[in-house]
Amino acid sequence: MAGQRKPQKGKPMKKIYFSLRLGFLVGIMLCCLTPLARAGDDDLRALSVFFTGKEAKKIERAVQRASLKPPALTFDTIELGAVLYYGPGQWTVWLQGERWTPKTSHPYVRILNVEADRVRLSVTPFAGEAPREITLRPHQNYQVLRDLIVEGKP
Repeated sequence: MAGQRKPQKGKPMKKIYFSLRLGFLVGIMLCCLTPLARAGDDDLRALSVFFTGKEAKKIERAVQRASLKPPALTFDTIELGAVLYYGPGQWTVWLQGERWTPKTSHPYVRILNVEADRVRLSVTPFAGEAPREITLRPHQNYQVLRDLIVEGKP
């Protein structure tokens, strides 16, 4: 009997405990998934652990009403790099690293006035929102979402 192992005490209890625990978890999962299988497509949105169906639908409607409008700008900072001013209607400015002249147009950013040391702009940050008028000096940035003008690079 030299090569035989002695049976260890406690191992069968661990197996029973594990199978009971696993069975309990499977039972809980089945109970939770049963309403999902029976619910129609319309009721599926209303299912919630924390809210009743009516409350969930009210919350969903409120979120839809309060959703943000799509941004009109594709950038969140407007940077004025430099101004070359030769006179009224004869100027070049660098916005966003691009050259703008009196003939340049953009659907959401308009240059209202240019002076030797500043540029007045009209910016429409969100579709349907009223335009904002700002004045930038060279090397200033307008942070659109924060409605803030800052010095230097963003």
